[in-house]
Amino acid sequence: MKKLAFILCAGAAAFAFLHASAATLPLFVTEEDAFESARAHGHVQGIAISDDAVYCGLIDAVVKFDLATGKLLGHVPAPSHTGDVCWHDGRLYSSVAVNAPANQDSPDKHGIVQVFDKDLKLLREKKFPMIFDGITALDGILYLGEGVVFGDPPHRGCKVVRVKESTLELIDVVEIDPGISMHHGIQAMATDGRHLFFSFYPAKGFPGIAVYTKDLKFVKTLPQVFSTGFDLLPSRFGEPGSSPVFGVMRAFARKDVNGVKVPGHSCRLECWAWNGSEMRNVTPPQAADLVRRPSRWLNLFNGRDLDGWTPKIRGYKAGENPGNTFRVLDGLLCCRYDDPLYSNGFNERYGHLFYNRPFSNYVLRATYRMPLPQVKGGAGWANYNNGIMLHGQTPESMPVDQPFPVSIEVQLLARAHKGQNRSTANLCTPGTNVERNGKLYTPHGLNSSSATYDPSTWVTVEVEVRGGEKIIHRIDGKTVLEYDRPQYDPSDGTAKKLIEAAGGDLLLRGGTISIQSESAPTDYKSILVRPL
Repeated sequence: MKKLAFILCAGAAAFAFLHASAATLPLFVTEEDAFESARAHGHVQGIAISDDAVYCGLIDAVVKFDLATGKLLGHVPAPSHTGDVCWHDGRLYSSVAVNAPANQDSPDKHGIVQVFDKDLKLLREKKFPMIFDGITALDGILYLGEGVVFGDPPHRGCKVVRVKESTLELIDVVEIDPGISMHHGIQAMATDGRHLFFSFYPAKGFPGIAVYTKDLKFVKTLPQVFSTGFDLLPSRFGEPGSSPVFGVMRAFARKDVNGVKVPGHSCRLECWAWNGSEMRNVTPPQAADLVRRPSRWLNLFNGRDLDGWTPKIRGYKAGENPGNTFRVLDGLLCCRYDDPLYSNGFNERYGHLFYNRPFSNYVLRATYRMPLPQVKGGAGWANYNNGIMLHGQTPESMPVDQPFPVSIEVQLLARAHKGQNRSTANLCTPGTNVERNGKLYTPHGLNSSSATYDPSTWVTVEVEVRGGEKIIHRIDGKTVLEYDRPQYDPSDGTAKKLIEAAGGDLLLRGGTISIQSESAPTDYKSILVRPL
């Protein structure tokens, strides 16, 4: 299974929103690890588009995105292999193939139709004696493509299963032959409200779509292949009275797209208009530009060791890691104080673990917890207190006894005692200042508006860093703090040397990323960076 990077046109996904024209087709960009965040892996099997959301059916889950903002709204695991999804009359329908294709002769091989509300709450499901791939709904009837086990040779003909939408009662199974030599069955289905569109994995030289009436009378074939999912876009995506427009999912796996190498397994949603006789690609030209600049998350922590990182602990030279303070435990990046070095207390051995590459414009996302009590000798303010330092100096530029790098700190905190209210993702400014509301802010601390979290709770912090312009803190997707123009504090002795080295320029436009050790044991599940 590969992570999916989505580039969606007139579909769901986040974080860059452009307009091809005010009346037609918007563009969206989502983040690469959207499905990893949802713990749902697998390639796209089909899509469904409601008025305000896009649902993606994956092999082992269904995932929902907000259509306007691209925010990942939720996911549900699939009981087995998801075939396709469709949206109709306020309900999401999912087709599932169980015990296929893994075991072609399994007596328990069957299909399931699941019905969800708009928030992915399962309302009902029903088992059928055949496996399913494609699904769509028209005039109270669900149309499903009966699946064929993986690895079948090219063949003619396939079966359409019709089911009452209201009761999920089986109506009939109809054999059709669109004149296409295909692998498997009908992979994806869609409708424009009048016709049914069935897409296949065609054999070489054959068209990929067959058009039928709702009573399964053959109309024509089309040359396109939409087998990774397509659905009708809301009517607002197009001029009134114009041709209906379908959103068509495209998947690319380590291949060239318009002459550009697309890394990993990436996808985008194209826009295709149906005029009653042919499909025409109306995808805005900006979509190609977005493919050329795929949004990629870089995982700074490899889950095995400290490769790519440099420790700097007060009293020691850069590169030394006394007491094995920073270490990897069970796949987590941790700071710990159980080594004999700390048997006599913390003794102000403030430490930082620096990633060996600077960044300027990016989004950082880290998931952390503070699972153990503070080591003895730590400062009172440092109890269940740690941080991520941004726009920092290099570890090599720090004198041996310097406690903190000149940087912008995203302060991470947890509840230290019962009943305490203590926000996290606060701001600390060692050797620096920021601006707020157009004015210089010189106090070296600023609380966020976040909730309070217990030490053992995994919390996801996200920081959007726009060079020397703006920094935004988010917790679990919600903005909790923002400020502008990070800059050196000219009154700070250490910062003065860095200002001189910068030719007198105060503005911080980039720098190192580091995590702290301030006497509170801390675990990081992941630390990701997405360059902007």
